[in-house]
Amino acid sequence: MRMNGHLAAAALLAAITLGCSSPSSSDVDSGSNGADASADAVPDVQPADSSADVLPDSSGSDGPVGPDGIGPVDDKLPLPNTLVGTIRAIEEPPWDGGDKPNSRVEIELWSGLNPNVVSQKVVAEEGECVLLVGPQTMPFACQPECDPSTLCVDGECVPYPSHLSAGTITVDGLAQKVTIPPGDQNYYAGTFLESTDLFTPGAAIHATSTGADLPPLNLLAGGVPELDGDFDALQIEKGKSITFTWKPAADNPPGGRVFVQLMTGWHGSPNLTTIWCDSPDDGQILVPKSMVDQFPSVSCGECELSYAGRMTVDTVEVEGGVIALQVITRHGFVAWW
Repeated sequence: MRMNGHLAAAALLAAITLGCSSPSSSDVDSGSNGADASADAVPDVQPADSSADVLPDSSGSDGPVGPDGIGPVDDKLPLPNTLVGTIRAIEEPPWDGGDKPNSRVEIELWSGLNPNVVSQKVVAEEGECVLLVGPQTMPFACQPECDPSTLCVDGECVPYPSHLSAGTITVDGLAQKVTIPPGDQNYYAGTFLESTDLFTPGAAIHATSTGADLPPLNLLAGGVPELDGDFDALQIEKGKSITFTWKPAADNPPGGRVFVQLMTGWHGSPNLTTIWCDSPDDGQILVPKSMVDQFPSVSCGECELSYAGRMTVDTVEVEGGVIALQVITRHGFVAWW
């Protein structure tokens, strides 16, 4: 494997729907695991190492570089439809304002790009945002109708890629050290942590694996501070642009980016349209009117959540795509007008 800290933008524009976003699934943003792990694949959560590293400053270098030469931490976020795998440490408020802890580690590793995600294509780029649009991929979109275990892509029934194992995966540098072995059919059990504060800003978050179907992984990203932003402004209204503002953070680590991900869909359905914006921590993202006008009007019962937050990423290229360690703090919302 080759560590890839600076993926070229052109390569990224080839393809995190984030998946279903309700308490009944562990969503990615590509993090929903969809099956119980086997009895011998129980995650292990341990107290954090008090001597954990802090991601160093990279001033004067050609990119943010982590301890021990690991990295560099990516200075731009990959588009969701480029990823064949994610290891995600997510810090966010509880769903629906409840008191159940919602900070967690989620892992998914696929044998190829998810057809439901890669079918989305970049149809517009402006400023810091791109618009991705895909066709209806539910089985009924094909004639004859596809088997429920497949998706309809370009008129053909396409099976989901299979899950792969990277062996036991350890994520260190969090409030608690997490070790997750692969379970049945290579599913990794989503792991909720007791601490709402999953990481501290600038902490070195290190993900390693023992290797199996995939070679051993060695990825490093930094803990990011919570985003203090005007989330009420993130509402889709045709004929108007969206200006999202936030307070830049002095303790944002090297490679810390701010993202906005506006999505259509509802629980259990494919997300057909995404507006994805990726910005340095400079206080403002403008979603252009031209993209808002192309965003479809949607009505739904259990709407797909959209997200805004901070993220650091470290990536590695593997056969078929990119695997990313994503350290995320985010807020979920419904962006309908």
